[in-house]
Amino acid sequence: MRQTLLKIAALTGLAMSCCGTAQAAGTWSGVWRGTIGADPVQVCLQGGGFGDQGSYYRLQDLVIMPLEPVPTAATPNWTEARDGNPSPAAAVWSQITVSGNQLTGVRTGADGARPIALTRLAQVDTEAQPCGDLAFSAPRATAPRLTDARKMIDGIAYSVREYHAGPQFSDVSISTFQLDGATPAIRAINAELASRLPAKVEEADYFICSMANIGSTGRDGEYSDDTAPVLVTRGWVVSQTSSGSTCGGAHPNAGVDWSNWNLRTGQAVDLWTWLGPQYARLTPHGTYNDIAIMPRLRALLVKGWTRNDEGCESIGEEADSWSIRLTRKGFAFSPNLPHVALACTEDVEIGFASLAPILNPAGRAGVASFRADLRAVPAAPPALPPAYRGEWREALDRCGSDNDLDKVLNLSAAGMSGYEATGKVTGIERRKGGGITVRSDWEEGADPPQQWQDTRSLKLSRSGQTMQQFDKDGKPDGLWRRCPASPAAH
Repeated sequence: MRQTLLKIAALTGLAMSCCGTAQAAGTWSGVWRGTIGADPVQVCLQGGGFGDQGSYYRLQDLVIMPLEPVPTAATPNWTEARDGNPSPAAAVWSQITVSGNQLTGVRTGADGARPIALTRLAQVDTEAQPCGDLAFSAPRATAPRLTDARKMIDGIAYSVREYHAGPQFSDVSISTFQLDGATPAIRAINAELASRLPAKVEEADYFICSMANIGSTGRDGEYSDDTAPVLVTRGWVVSQTSSGSTCGGAHPNAGVDWSNWNLRTGQAVDLWTWLGPQYARLTPHGTYNDIAIMPRLRALLVKGWTRNDEGCESIGEEADSWSIRLTRKGFAFSPNLPHVALACTEDVEIGFASLAPILNPAGRAGVASFRADLRAVPAAPPALPPAYRGEWREALDRCGSDNDLDKVLNLSAAGMSGYEATGKVTGIERRKGGGITVRSDWEEGADPPQQWQDTRSLKLSRSGQTMQQFDKDGKPDGLWRRCPASPAAH
């Protein structure tokens, strides 16, 4: 997606620079910093081929506020357009005066009238329009925060790693995942998956997208790039990357990519290389293959295409670009469609039996390995030690009480429960200092159901009748008492 965004940013900048300069727009055009009342702010105002527009944000929250012009004789007034369109109650900037590198005016809104006092900043790129320049957006490039959350798929635990760009980027979603394990292959896959997160904010796709959209519309951009596993076996992981962006182009961008990871080699496998030349012809181009779909494969895609609604009926026959992924039944072929046809996206699944004549020797070996993993008996789920099983109440609560305010914890071999919530144990580790650390997936029967992950550390007393709970820093965080009618082992 990065190449696409760089092109968007370049084209947006060229379009704006070709259609009007700061001088043509008026002396008010530029990047400004100063105050509105007591609030420090960053402001951009611009004109030209896209019309007059602007944006600003308070340095304390960095959230973009679009500005729409209210034309006057020489210098426009501006109306704040929080939801994209000005409202009668929106704040108005008026009495705008420019003297050299100083701009003054008055902002009048629900909080009264407040003076505007701004000083012009030098642009980083003098050919770009002010709102698309780094000088305007640079303070928004704050350090990100990473969080990990435990998940399970197909009985195998993994971690979701989420990239938090900051509250100023409310329409940015970026995440990947990390597999459990320390084999060289898993380390290689985890390194590749982790590398998909941005390294430097000012060079990150979401930040470039934001600048491009502000530069062309005055509004912040939207960006998503989320990768998650959809199928896991002992030797294979299939992941899906869902991406989308609104970066100032003619229309939003959206797409889905698939990766097929070999857990034994640590490599992503291009399944097109598993097909015989009479079905697909590959021409290498650097790091990727140019793929020509041969008539025999085209016939299978047409046969498997089931959409017959208007505009979608001929996709199987006409689409030139397809992605392939492993499924439990065979291969799924998914067309890579332009924006106007995205609603037609649907898989064509070719089962293992029909795949046999399509595959080359490498493909037959790969499919045999994958199918052997599917037939393998899954590993037994982790089980809580017998000594921990039973009904537990918080130390001051009475056993047998049905008071909703009481805290109760029922522990079994593979699960936990407490009133309307149930948890499935996903991992157990020995705790340093004694006891165990238990990871679990929980669900509460609300409408819709609420789901979350939990990690708690527990340590039994010598008598086995009390159990200390610890927080993530290893500090005591509650004491549980075993109910008398609850045996230590079930």
